[in-house]
Amino acid sequence: MANAKILIVEDEAIVAKDIEYTLQELGYKTRTITARFHTVMSKVRQFLPDLILMDIVLKGKINGISLARRIRKKFEIPIVYLTAYGDYETVERAKMTGPFGYILKPFEKNNLRTTIELALYKYRIEQELRRALKELTRARKRAQKLAEKVIELQEKERFYLASVIHDELLQGLVAYLYFLQRLKKSKLDDKLERQRLELIQTIRSGISRARSLINEIQPVREPELGLLSMIRQSVDIRFANLGIKTRFIHPPQLPKLGSAVKSNILRIVQEALMNITKHAQARNVVVKISVTKKKMVLMVEDDGVGFDMSHLEKMRKDHFGLFIMEERARLVRGRLKIISRPGKGTRVECSLPLNS
Repeated sequence: MANAKILIVEDEAIVAKDIEYTLQELGYKTRTITARFHTVMSKVRQFLPDLILMDIVLKGKINGISLARRIRKKFEIPIVYLTAYGDYETVERAKMTGPFGYILKPFEKNNLRTTIELALYKYRIEQELRRALKELTRARKRAQKLAEKVIELQEKERFYLASVIHDELLQGLVAYLYFLQRLKKSKLDDKLERQRLELIQTIRSGISRARSLINEIQPVREPELGLLSMIRQSVDIRFANLGIKTRFIHPPQLPKLGSAVKSNILRIVQEALMNITKHAQARNVVVKISVTKKKMVLMVEDDGVGFDMSHLEKMRKDHFGLFIMEERARLVRGRLKIISRPGKGTRVECSLPLNS
């Protein structure tokens, strides 16, 4: 790195001048400190070097390793040790400060340049990685906020749909049913009576379906048994008349869970069940909840067509439901795992930590 600024911390004036001359020949800008350690910090602030060459043995009560540790706490500057001491104990102590290189005296010019250039390159790459990580973290937070907003809007939409179904559709169907049931059979011929009975049956079926939809999208209610009840309802509603065998395995009672946790668990189950009806071509479905002292694990498994796991990343981009399931799990400090093989079915597993 041409024109890099290097601070030399060396207590032997002749050695320091020799190092400085060598570095200047190699094209580096240098400053040299041959005084005691207490002047080093002020010099670092003034010069703001790109790299520090640090002798391990210094005059005074503090050595180069301790000084490097103090510098690293205040400044993000790479440090390379330049010393005559290469024993195991010294090297191990030096390693604890995270140095970017270690040069033994006497050194060769090419060895000095190579070590410095590698240290500067390593530091530059580390800085770029840190910046990329910060940007990734910011992007992740933005994505999480977006997911939270989408989930919030989904819940509001569910509540709205539930009230619309109840207030407009269900009440209208009930009114029609009441009217048809009040009609006197004596005033209808056989054909109209058959049509009346068929219409009554159709309306009753519609009322039953509307009530099932309301139960599926309404919020989870207390007590904790309510979550188990609503998962059971979701399973029954989703696979009604499809010829799919279902099993719901769970403990008699769940640990105490917050409303947000219960709501997100229910929505994960419902999304997984919907995916099964859309894509899996399954004959058997198992929903299982297991609880230990530290975690609760939710599993939805089918014996359908499955898929190649190498396509999972593309599925995340193409299927918004999968992304929302993963975000719902993250919102409750959980992890979502999907396991599948072509012809071997799919398992969706959500692990949630429990508060002690």
